[in-house]
Amino acid sequence: MHIERIIRETDLGQELFLTPCAVALGSFDGLHKGHMKLICDTVKYARANSGVKSCVFTFTSTLGNSPCITSNEQRTKILKEHGVDFFVMQEFNSDFRNLSPVEFFEIYIKKALNAKMVVSGFNYRFGHLGKGDNRMLKELCSKNGIEHKIIAPVLYLGKPISSTRIRAAVRKGDLLSTKQMLGRGFSVLGKVVEGDKIGRILGFPTANIEIDSKHVMPPVGVYATKVLIDNASYSAITNFGGKPTIKEGIESIESHILDFEGDLYGKTIEVCFIQKIRDTIKFTDKTKLIEQLKKDKQTRRQIL
Repeated sequence: MHIERIIRETDLGQELFLTPCAVALGSFDGLHKGHMKLICDTVKYARANSGVKSCVFTFTSTLGNSPCITSNEQRTKILKEHGVDFFVMQEFNSDFRNLSPVEFFEIYIKKALNAKMVVSGFNYRFGHLGKGDNRMLKELCSKNGIEHKIIAPVLYLGKPISSTRIRAAVRKGDLLSTKQMLGRGFSVLGKVVEGDKIGRILGFPTANIEIDSKHVMPPVGVYATKVLIDNASYSAITNFGGKPTIKEGIESIESHILDFEGDLYGKTIEVCFIQKIRDTIKFTDKTKLIEQLKKDKQTRRQIL
């Protein structure tokens, strides 16, 4: 999969892709079931039309101050798994924000992405102040010989799935609803860094990863999780929020991986949250902490 990050309009050159593309448009900040329906239809069209490639066009970060549900690294991984050919991320800067709907269509859809097919969600807006809608997009596509498909909302409990609903579910610790809307378990991806090694001293070594504080997270506590390492899945117990922020803008989670031995420093792993085991407890006695960790380990095995 080709990945492109666009910071300025001048980065575009003549065309990003000389190959005709089927383009999925949206913020895609969560890659939830609604997003994936749109993306999978785009990939399906590209595969059914010789010489056409699939492309996902989105932004480098969430719009406004909303925390992200999936990091750019996670989005890249998921889109690659679903057969997307091109992943283009545009920085939502002032130059891009001030483009009129027609300017956005001409510069990006028609020219840079060489779109032959455009797929958008039922509530898609584009251009300065969101003045462009699906009706305008369909008209622009029609005038330029580009096909346009609008994807109906995917529902959960009778309401459209949205990133806003998913963030609210994650913050409440409603991991079941989160999974139902995402189509996969809530997870975070990160590189294993060196910790204080207290877990190892206690007989419960942990793999610590740093995450952006702008990433939405469930309530602090100890969770039953699974950890993905080199495409292999391991049961784990993960502590989130038990320690203060280790550096500005960065938080850490630590996972004790069951039935695993090996050096993970520098390796990227994915921690998938399954169920909360308990709240974080402050222990003054190491013996009591070890006893609790043994109970947590047994609880995790029962959850299996």
